[in-house]
Amino acid sequence: VLPVAKKRSDVVPVRSVPGAIEGEELKIVEKTGGETQVQASETFDWSGNSQLWWIDSKPGDRLVLEVSVKEAGRYKVTADLTKAVDYGIVRMKIAGQDAKEIDRYHTSVANDALDLGIFDLKKGANRLEVEIVGANEKAIKRHMFGLDYLKLEKAE
Repeated sequence: VLPVAKKRSDVVPVRSVPGAIEGEELKIVEKTGGETQVQASETFDWSGNSQLWWIDSKPGDRLVLEVSVKEAGRYKVTADLTKAVDYGIVRMKIAGQDAKEIDRYHTSVANDALDLGIFDLKKGANRLEVEIVGANEKAIKRHMFGLDYLKLEKAE
């Protein structure tokens, strides 16, 4: 009998970010193109070993997610996003307020937490809009987007 190979999670604890809103758990309100799925992997450093993955969209396509907030107020919003050779340039809005335009091209698969800014959020459902605006000239043009998690912190 061959031994069962261990998974990474058998040896290394699964990364968990306290207070994070996992991307793969957000409700999709609207999607104008491409496909979305939960991508699970023990290879990458995603919180909970998974991300919300939007693939094969094109410039002009939008993905709208619902972010639930317990208390109205001003929040610093951080997004942990994946980047790779086939990821696109995205423009983000939170609760109708412009966030940053972000180029997610990178020579290998990685992810990092990005400060999107400070936003006025209402209690209950707020929208996170992601629009594909293009791709880096060096990128494979699949216009992918990956959201590991969002983090909301009360701003002064």
